[in-house]
Amino acid sequence: MNWIDKIYIISLDSHKRRRETLSMDLHSAGFDINKIEFINAVNGKDLDINQSVMDGIIDDKFLDPFGLLTKSIYGCALSHQLCYQSLLETDDDVKTALILEDDASITHTLLRMLLPNSIGGSRLKEDVDSIDWEVIVMGGQSKKMEFVSDDTDNLLKVMKRYPMQYAGHSYLINKSGAQTLLDTNKCIKYAADVNIHMSNVKLYCTPISYFVQKIGNFEKESVSNLMYTFEKVVTETQDGWKSEDVRSSTTHGDFEQGTQLFNQTCISKSLEIQSVDWESFVHNGDVVEGWTNIYLKL
Repeated sequence: MNWIDKIYIISLDSHKRRRETLSMDLHSAGFDINKIEFINAVNGKDLDINQSVMDGIIDDKFLDPFGLLTKSIYGCALSHQLCYQSLLETDDDVKTALILEDDASITHTLLRMLLPNSIGGSRLKEDVDSIDWEVIVMGGQSKKMEFVSDDTDNLLKVMKRYPMQYAGHSYLINKSGAQTLLDTNKCIKYAADVNIHMSNVKLYCTPISYFVQKIGNFEKESVSNLMYTFEKVVTETQDGWKSEDVRSSTTHGDFEQGTQLFNQTCISKSLEIQSVDWESFVHNGDVVEGWTNIYLKL
């Protein structure tokens, strides 16, 4: 993929081993490592939230589909903005950039596409050249990406705006997309990955994840599947109970299969919160329901 003009790797300065591992993976896959620029990530732990709100860096309201908020999420969003700013400041001959978080890892699907005379590799390049795109998500939380079905032969697909899972560990971006993402979340109110979908960028994705995230030596999806599997095993071995018995217990109450049981929120104790609600809101003409609205206490 030598047609990519720039590769940004977001990484804390202390994550030297992660930097080396990802750089070696890219080099072995044939990427031009001379195009790599490490972006020293903003460490959320060091952020003064009150001061950041007063300075207009962080909004006093945070919106998230899963109600998840930590200081590191703010730091991650600010780190992605550093990539956008850097890309916008490059020369005119730099048009596209691949943005990676340092826990990203190349999949076998991408390695096959990078083989000489690969049909998939040539089709990807053709789509990149012919489609009017601004952001192309290259990897999700699972192997299969969530996209809008179409009847075209294009490899790139229009991505769903509100997917079941969000990911920002790997995506292609051009300068127009960088400016839009920067403007949409200039005063941080979304996580970096959520911001991609809340902006009005021309958003595409690959049908299969070309990059995945890793937790240590394991793929994040594999770890999540193991946790879910063993949770079911533990549940179903409790005196013959089954998962549906637990869900319909006196504590949990009855619920309709396939629906969300609880309003979700998971907020770090390092943040002071004024209030939380789940009021629907309108964004880009869409009514967004079920998201958590978190209001900071200043």
